[in-house]
Amino acid sequence: MNYIRHLQLVYQQFLEDERLNPSHISLYMALFQEWNAARFPEELFINRQQLMRSSKVRSRSGYHRCIRELDCFGYLEYMPSHNPYQGSRVKMFTFRTSSKPVQDHRDPILEQVAEHYYPKYEPVDEPYINNNKHKTITNINSTTTPVENEIYKFFKTQNWPLEEAEKYYAYYQKEHWKTAKGIFITDWKRAAEKWMNRCYRWRKEKKEQPDYLKTSKNKNYEQPL
Repeated sequence: MNYIRHLQLVYQQFLEDERLNPSHISLYMALFQEWNAARFPEELFINRQQLMRSSKVRSRSGYHRCIRELDCFGYLEYMPSHNPYQGSRVKMFTFRTSSKPVQDHRDPILEQVAEHYYPKYEPVDEPYINNNKHKTITNINSTTTPVENEIYKFFKTQNWPLEEAEKYYAYYQKEHWKTAKGIFITDWKRAAEKWMNRCYRWRKEKKEQPDYLKTSKNKNYEQPL
């Protein structure tokens, strides 16, 4: 398949299609990259997490909406799978001189050569979705949940009082070691350094704040007003 000619026609179609937004185009290009790496098979097994990372589509709902709409718009055929042992499939359409996509894009000779050097994607033997979840949980438990004594030692090496270490530990323990955006903390020492920097700036700003009311803490309440 002449992928350069295909991309030229696809970009022309993108230009004329008012239904598309940048997420559609980004996801299509991520799918095309996977299709190209697999030597343009008739059907392609896809990994949602990998495609979201490649296309920069952040939300799962946005990913599913875009890929279903690309199917409805005629750019591909999406075949979702609810089986954890088998990923979803996509059939990419080939665009030629006509504005309509063509499904039969294969050259028998090129298919034999591609199959010899790069076999088609096959379903994984293990449920890769569940494995990824388990790996994520393992990494979180092993790398992002520090021991309380380790935090005290780290704050002590940075010449910070124990009281500040207790505040840091209590805050993130309450937040289940997640950031304000809900992302798990992978480097608690780096988060602690940011905590120290914020405290330092806050103390400096508080110290430099002028006293507009000219008040004094050493007051003599025995004097009449």
